[in-house]
Amino acid sequence: MRSLGIRPVPYPLTPPHYLPNMATMDQLITAATRAVVVNFPGNPTGQVAPPDVVQALVDWAERHDLWIVSDEVYDQIVFDGQPLSPAHIDPERTLGVYSFSKTYAMTGWRLGYLAGPPSAIASLTKVAMGIWSSVSEPLQYAGLAALEGPQAIVEDRRRQYQRRRDAAVEYLDRVQITHSNPDGAFYLLVHIAESGLSSRDFALRLLDQAGVAVAPGSAFGEMAEGFVRISLASPETDILRGLARLAAFLGHA
Repeated sequence: MRSLGIRPVPYPLTPPHYLPNMATMDQLITAATRAVVVNFPGNPTGQVAPPDVVQALVDWAERHDLWIVSDEVYDQIVFDGQPLSPAHIDPERTLGVYSFSKTYAMTGWRLGYLAGPPSAIASLTKVAMGIWSSVSEPLQYAGLAALEGPQAIVEDRRRQYQRRRDAAVEYLDRVQITHSNPDGAFYLLVHIAESGLSSRDFALRLLDQAGVAVAPGSAFGEMAEGFVRISLASPETDILRGLARLAAFLGHA
């Protein structure tokens, strides 16, 4: 974005709900603002925006005449709530971003797609052609096969992620460590501020001393400092073993 002369302006998502606040965003908007980017279910929070929040966001974007870039790559991995895309309310204002990486476990294949009004897609296609030629043909056929093939695996994986989420939450509650309560995606934030370490230092020491890899909250913005992100993409036994080591590192086990 910066290479194009675009200056991204972050807006805070505060615990425990991690939802955008329109009054706060009003204070950040300028005459140069052209779009708002949203991500639900979110990474790293796993938050799903309820319909009233999505409606408020769309109303706000309409009031300021902004595009909505809606990152929905985790839209098929939802445990609680019912996700609502802004495109269902204002399809002429919304650009939806989707990925095969999450739904079909094609991580690293860099295969995704954009959905939006025809006029915008025509312009964006011209821009895209100047950035890359195309995703390799075999990967495009793989994506087509994923879309047209049996979809039972998608629901099966969603249930696996939910079981892992539930097991992780139950363990963290038992050892009294504060955490997020993700509605979807496959991440969970764990509060580590009591360690007295920055999230980056905590992550490095946990890896070095306990052999557990987590992502520092600071990688996701200043509002996530004091947290680390764990992934629910590993087997449940590995997740619980890692959480037990993290809890011991914090002095909770």
